[in-house]
Amino acid sequence: MQPSFLDALGLFQWLGFAVLVAAWPVYELLTLRRRARQAEERADQLTQDYQHRIDALDVVQRQAVAHLLQHPQPLRTPPAGVGPTLHAVAVDHAPDPYAIPIGWQNSDGVADLVTGSLHGDSPYFVGNIQVTGMTRWGKNIWEFLTTTTLCARTTPAQVQIFCIDGKGPDGALWRGLAHNWREPITREEDLPDAIAALEALRAERMHLLAQHGVTKWEELPPQSRPPMVWVVINELSLLEKVLGRELERWLTRELSSALAGGLRYCILMQDASNWETGWRRQIGLAVAGGQVSRDADKPNLGMSTAEIKERGGMPPSELAERGQFTVRFYRDVVSVSIPYLTVEERKAAITRLPSARQRTSVSSLSAPQQEATIPDTAVRSAASQGQQCAKTTRSALLADGSMVSTGHQNGVSTDTANTLDSLGTAIDTALEQGDELTDAQITYLHLHRQWSPTRIAESRGLRGRKQVRLERVYAALGLRREPAEVEQQV
Repeated sequence: MQPSFLDALGLFQWLGFAVLVAAWPVYELLTLRRRARQAEERADQLTQDYQHRIDALDVVQRQAVAHLLQHPQPLRTPPAGVGPTLHAVAVDHAPDPYAIPIGWQNSDGVADLVTGSLHGDSPYFVGNIQVTGMTRWGKNIWEFLTTTTLCARTTPAQVQIFCIDGKGPDGALWRGLAHNWREPITREEDLPDAIAALEALRAERMHLLAQHGVTKWEELPPQSRPPMVWVVINELSLLEKVLGRELERWLTRELSSALAGGLRYCILMQDASNWETGWRRQIGLAVAGGQVSRDADKPNLGMSTAEIKERGGMPPSELAERGQFTVRFYRDVVSVSIPYLTVEERKAAITRLPSARQRTSVSSLSAPQQEATIPDTAVRSAASQGQQCAKTTRSALLADGSMVSTGHQNGVSTDTANTLDSLGTAIDTALEQGDELTDAQITYLHLHRQWSPTRIAESRGLRGRKQVRLERVYAALGLRREPAEVEQQV
């Protein structure tokens, strides 16, 4: 074979390889463009399809759809695991170690974490909590997220927990923690001792308030203020076996003075329909999971089905999936969702909390604690800074799944507070008079008052259509609005 032919063949092979290398990216680009075009066509087709369906509705039905779209909906895919929820609370509510997560919502395409506070001086203080829902709806997971957040962001001198779970398994997870006021009650025969201990604790707290001449736990001197006690009663019907008919009177008596004494109750049960309303009047935050009938909507939330819908919430009887809850905070109603947590995930989260062996000093009912200053702008619901879709940003915050106790601040400097107060006063005046908000004022509302972009857009400080107001808010905050990244729910 001639050398010249071999050289030509080699040159041809190299040229073919070079063409292949150059053509492959072009081929991939054309493929991506084709797929993008197909997605756009599919989106246009779906838009037309939904528009035809809406056009086919009568006037009343169209108004109902429009009303539904104006309110946030539960986030269909809340961030997985404990880490994203804990991190969002720590970032957005650093001044308030008593802030708790309530659930995730889809607020106009943005993942928002709704929160509250257990501190009585917070403008969004939630007080005692009632959690209801059908079996395996996620009541215990909701309580787990709240308790874990409290333990991760506070010391045992600030918050202690007491879990009463006559069924056993869920309460047993909290054994051996530094934050335990007493070890969890997991057997029915131990319930009488737990009830007696709570009555003694309430009496001691009332005596302490009288001794210092104050009316509530928050007014006690920091050096004399005992820890807040978070009491979880899992399945209220179990206490009925011990107290019988006296249970509801006992609950009314304990709950009515619990807030003043620095006690916060979280009561879990399947349905509140068969319980008297006396002690339920002491509930500040009602968290209702799925129910079988509309008849259960009002007993569990304190509002009729029509009132819940009118205020933008989904009635418990119409919640579509487990892990979705409708929450009533006084007259405000919002529907949220929480992530599903396996037993292994819950155990892994608890192992990262301080254990009793790691406690530097033994806490008692009169153990002093560091004063926590709760500014007027602290707490409520907002998306964290630079928020994006739940599937990417929140998961990336703690990609390794770690959950380390987050430090917190218990005060702000005088200069900073004065500056923020003056700006806050100007904002209040602008909102009252209907003046246009500046970019700095919008940023202040988002970072310091924890207002979500949707809430800012719906205030009196912006004008124009809702879409225009939202774009203005996102431009002021330097955020990019990508509603397509979060699933919409109608």
